[in-house]
Amino acid sequence: MNKENTRKLCDDFPELYPGKENPYTGERFPFVFEHSDGWFDIVYQLSRDIMEMAHQAQVEVPEATQVKEKFGTLRFYLGPVSTPIADAVFDRANQAEEQSAHVCEGCSSASHVHAHNGWYTTLCDTCMAERLKHRF
Repeated sequence: MNKENTRKLCDDFPELYPGKENPYTGERFPFVFEHSDGWFDIVYQLSRDIMEMAHQAQVEVPEATQVKEKFGTLRFYLGPVSTPIADAVFDRANQAEEQSAHVCEGCSSASHVHAHNGWYTTLCDTCMAERLKHRF
């Protein structure tokens, strides 16, 4: 995901995306989103929903450990989630994963999961052609 979208998510949801600390220097590195910009809105809404659930239940906000594309859909991994909100958080993350199967990862237009030479992607025809052009 581009720097602007990454910064927006990390700035708006710092508890969810605190980044990682270098154990040798103590320097903090920003959280890395391992998907393209087309899923920004899905991830943003999911992040907002998780924050609201935690704040309403007055529990600690879980920390995202990885957000990526796998087998053509979004994967959203969290560290420990407080019991009062765990089921709701995981249900909501599953909804976002299902939603991503119908949204182009590249440009956010309507799409579906494609299999191409053993790789699964959710890209519209235009974004798929662009990716294939740069792959070879």
